[in-house]
Amino acid sequence: MSICEVLTTIFNCIIEKGVYPTVLKRIKVVPVPKRMNDSYESFRPISIVPTVSKLFELLMYNQVYEYFESNKIFTDRQFGFRSGKSTNDAVVSLVIDVVKNIENKRLVCFRSFDMSKAFDTVNHEILLQKLKFYGFQQSSIKLINSYLENREQFASFKNNLSHGKNIDVGVPQGSSLGPLLFNIYINDLPYNLLGENINSFLYADDLGLNVCSESRDQMSQIMQNATRLISQWCNANRLCLNLNKLQDLEISFSNRQPLLKEVKPLKFLGVNLDAKLDWKDHINMTATKLSKGLYCLRRLEGCVTQDVLIAVYYAQIHSLLSYGTLVWGFQLYTNKLFILQKKAIRLLSGVRSRTHCKPLFQHFKILSLPAIYIIQVLLYVKCNLENLSYISNQHNYETRHKNNLQTVFCKYSKSQTNIQYMAAKLFNNLSIESQELPIKIFKHKIKTYLIQICPYTV
Repeated sequence: MSICEVLTTIFNCIIEKGVYPTVLKRIKVVPVPKRMNDSYESFRPISIVPTVSKLFELLMYNQVYEYFESNKIFTDRQFGFRSGKSTNDAVVSLVIDVVKNIENKRLVCFRSFDMSKAFDTVNHEILLQKLKFYGFQQSSIKLINSYLENREQFASFKNNLSHGKNIDVGVPQGSSLGPLLFNIYINDLPYNLLGENINSFLYADDLGLNVCSESRDQMSQIMQNATRLISQWCNANRLCLNLNKLQDLEISFSNRQPLLKEVKPLKFLGVNLDAKLDWKDHINMTATKLSKGLYCLRRLEGCVTQDVLIAVYYAQIHSLLSYGTLVWGFQLYTNKLFILQKKAIRLLSGVRSRTHCKPLFQHFKILSLPAIYIIQVLLYVKCNLENLSYISNQHNYETRHKNNLQTVFCKYSKSQTNIQYMAAKLFNNLSIESQELPIKIFKHKIKTYLIQICPYTV
């Protein structure tokens, strides 16, 4: 028998009996340091799941995920572990909501919440009750229950193995099914926070809350009520909400409007939010990280091939310039990042420090920072056309611009750097033929064009 036939027989047997084999539930945990520190708190546990278990989990994952997505059961407030959604989408959605409320002359306060070890404290009984509520058959619930119960894990460190320990709470990390089960577990939380003055943003267990109002007193009251509801939900679902780690940020574009208190920028999903949304702090943080990437390239220059240097560039430089660019990429302060990017390109080429970079970008087929911003904006539009308004939606007149996206009116000049304003401005400059291309061809043609012209400004 081939390996495929053997696995098919095993998997069919698991499904028919609804029993997950014990041998597939033994997980090896390897502690890996998050930073150079000998403290046990600085180690992150990495779970290594048996290969056969991974294969069967993937089959289960596809069935469960397709059921939730096709029936639109997942809340649209959850951006984690979902196809077509990312931390970038969560941050963009958050900033759009903030700008919209500021434009409507409302006060806006953002609060981030910390759930301690949320994945490790999921209650199995509550999870199974939720699966039943979402329409799972008893046979499916039995299989998932068998998958979760009596799991065993042991630690491996420096070739030493610990004794095994049974785990009776939490969802398996290092697996494909674990994060999906957590999404199901937390799926009903945003439905407890419905209201025109509240908007929640979830990426797995990272929760952020936007509250807006016409007055500070009302805004404070709404935030307190929302926090109480979240705390009650966590208590009912046996999750630990760390109320000592709540972080607040009041956001305003007006200089005359005094802030509630002097606040430091707040980090949410890897992006530093500040009270004016000018992104100075985030850009400075990114510049510091880019400088470390440049140091790495300098040390490797002359020691490795150019292909390796290019791979390091994409890992250490391009990844930072591409993250969150939709919200901060049009700011004036990004020039310092562009200067650092050009230094990196010169290091790849081995040329002098004052060499003109445009031919180098074109030679390596690397996007400049303005080009990264432009292509991300255009792809955002292409993927969200159903949420954007056309001029033709406003009237039936035959005008030459009727197929253009409607430009968002902005009271504040700072709002013009927002993604929704820039989306219409950039997308309307494309020809109708380009706008209607399939997404893959659209992305390829836009990228090719931007590499050819290598823009230095947006």
